[in-house]
Amino acid sequence: MGVTIHYGGSIKSIDLVDELVDEMVEVCNANNWKYQLIDTKTHETVDPNDTLPHLKGIAFGIDEAESVWFTFDHYGMLLSPMVAMFQQHEPEQTKGMDHHAFTKTQSAGPDYHIKIVNIMKYVSNKYFKDWSVKDESEYYETENREHLVECMDIIDKSLAALNEAFAVHGEGMAGKSEQEIKDFIGKVLGAEALDIKVIKLGDEEE
Repeated sequence: MGVTIHYGGSIKSIDLVDELVDEMVEVCNANNWKYQLIDTKTHETVDPNDTLPHLKGIAFGIDEAESVWFTFDHYGMLLSPMVAMFQQHEPEQTKGMDHHAFTKTQSAGPDYHIKIVNIMKYVSNKYFKDWSVKDESEYYETENREHLVECMDIIDKSLAALNEAFAVHGEGMAGKSEQEIKDFIGKVLGAEALDIKVIKLGDEEE
């Protein structure tokens, strides 16, 4: 839960990946951001049954936000390792997916979100032959900072309300059905219709 940017596209030429990576390293150094160079040919998954396509590029950002991924398969399609794994395990849910990477900026605040949007606009214009974005705050399309701040504030208040509610009633949720948990969350947030997926850790699939 939180403001997220979903994005995807294809680079003009696979030969441009190294140039893009070098430029993002410079951006990270200038902003004191962490980064990781990605080449999944050398990546070992925890589960030996898991396989990743060969992805090359860079992931970067700050601790308060999810990484920004500029990683590409051998066709030049932008694809994050996380989405690649999700496609492997949940193929039906990812069929026809337009955006093949995402980054959640909620906890990092509006200024960081704006920086990432500006980087995406620059990179897409210089390096991509096709590009698509869905910014949940709509800042990418509108550059309306006030609306961005409002979206983040609403979510912060909702998360605080949920944390408080579960701190008080959390033990009583044990054994509740998925629908009962959804109803509880909806009541806390004052929303009747919510698209919520409940994941019960430690439960075996039936």
